[in-house]
This record gives sequence, C-alpha cells and structure tokens, in this order.
Amino acid sequence: MRSTLLRHVGRRLSSTATDNGNLRRRLWIGGAVAASAATTGAVVWAHQTGRVDFGTITDALAWPFRAVHSKITGMFNEVVSDFADPSKEVLLPPAPPDAFGNTPRTLVLDVEGTLIFNEYERGVGWRPVKRPNADVFLLRMFQAGYEIVTFSSGHQAVLDPILTRLDRHRVITHRLYRESTTYRNGVHMKDLSKLNRDLSRVVIVDHDPSAMSLHPDNGIQVSKFEGDPNDIALLQLIPVLESLVADDVTDVREVLRQYHGADGVQRFIEHRMARVKALRDQHISVGNQASDESRPSKSWTSWLGLGQKSHNPSRSA
Repeated sequence: MRSTLLRHVGRRLSSTATDNGNLRRRLWIGGAVAASAATTGAVVWAHQTGRVDFGTITDALAWPFRAVHSKITGMFNEVVSDFADPSKEVLLPPAPPDAFGNTPRTLVLDVEGTLIFNEYERGVGWRPVKRPNADVFLLRMFQAGYEIVTFSSGHQAVLDPILTRLDRHRVITHRLYRESTTYRNGVHMKDLSKLNRDLSRVVIVDHDPSAMSLHPDNGIQVSKFEGDPNDIALLQLIPVLESLVADDVTDVREVLRQYHGADGVQRFIEHRMARVKALRDQHISVGNQASDESRPSKSWTSWLGLGQKSHNPSRSA
C-alpha cells in the first residue's frame, strides 16, 4: 500500500515537473516572439516617422542595430510595394483623336464623395446616392469634348455596377480603381503621370486634396458630397471646365494653379464674371462712342440754322 502510494506521488511530481518545463518553454518562446515583433515594429515605426536619423548614428554599439534596421526595412518595402504601387505602369491606352484629328482633353473624376455618397438606410443597408445634376454634368463635359475617366480609391467589385447605373448616357471612357492608385502615408494618391496622357491637357476633380497631391496644378477641389439634395457643386463646375475648352487653354496647369483650395471654383467664377462684365462695359462704351461720332454736333446744326424755332413777329405779344 505504501509503495503504491509512493509510486503515484512520484508520477504526479514527474508530470507536474514536465508541465512546468513545457510552460516555461512556451513562455520563453512567446516572450522571444513578442520581443522580436516589438523590436521590428519599433524599427519600422522609427524609420517611417523619421523619429530616428539612422544616417547620423556613429556609436559602435549601434551599427549592428543599423544593419538589422536596413534588412528589415528592405524586406518591409519589398512587401508593401506590391500593394502600394499601381498594378500597371501605364494605366490607359493611347487616346484616340477627335473628329478634327486633335487629342481631346482628359477629365479625371473621383467617385465616392464627388459623384456619389454612400448612405445607410435602415432595413436596406448601404445604398449609393447620386450627386444632384450628375447626369447633366457628365453629358455637358462629353459635349465639350472631354475624354471622361473615373478614378476611385474604392474597389472595382463594389463600384463597377454603381458606375454603370450612374453613366446613363455612356460617356465615361475609362474606369480606374484602387489597384491603380499609389499608396503613400495612408493615402491613396492618383498619379496622373501613369495615365499615358499629356499632363498639360489633364484636369482632375476630387474632394480630397491629398489624393491630388502628386499633381496639385492639375486639380480642382470640390466640396465633399454628403447627400444634400440641394447641392449645386457640379453645376458650378460646368462653366469652369467649359471655359478651358472655349478659351483653348494650351496648358490647364497655368490656369488651375491660381485656384487651389476649397474655394477655388467660386473664385474662378467670380473672376470670370468680372471679366465678362469688363468686356460688356467696354463694348457698351465703344458702342456709345460710335453713336456719338455719327450724330451731328450742336455747333454744326446751329451753323446751318437747323433745329431752331423761327421767330414770327406777327404772333408776338
């Protein structure tokens, strides 16, 4: 009986020791993995935020850490570049000439926040709301001669059917999505240099200036559409874009760089109205001057004795 009890106790002690050993081993491995992950994260964070200038490290003890940093950063950039850079270097085929043999201007339009707003409706879920006057805007831009391209940071599977319904007149030539953007510092940027177009003839319209930050002089910022049924931003944009065509602007950047910012469209309209008023006033002034020159002068009529009442002595008092 005593020997059986001793054997049972011995087995329990041996099992407990084994379990403790396994637990210590697991804790050690877990701690090593956590420390490695923390170190990697700290290195990458320091590099991305610029908190540490590794080019100025001279301490002998820091050089091994610098080598680790370089290795980890290189691996990190290789992995991220597959997702951050556009899927293709050239995003669009060459633009066909118009009826007169000229290359059309290209109008790049953001989708979410510019043309549509995703609204949540209870019992239905998320549904897209088209910005007021979108149909008129797209048709007028097509009639003005623009090649219309939508460029969104959203996913193609979600937006493709929405754009098909939005484009009633079938005037959108190309559609670009998230895989065509350039991802930098948490922003999906739209690199117009990859469109295979002359940038002097490319205009991009977006509510987010950071999305246009690679080519700010090509951009027109509009207010973000959030479902307001009385929104008139697209109507205000029509004369701005039509004037670039009507004036046959050689390089749109020379004009648009004067109207950066959220109030750029309004300032453009005000300047345009002031210009039209000045031309109208000038035309009226020239017309009045020509009318005055064609009218006989008072001294000339007096010299001829015209326009004066004759004096009749017999009717005098």
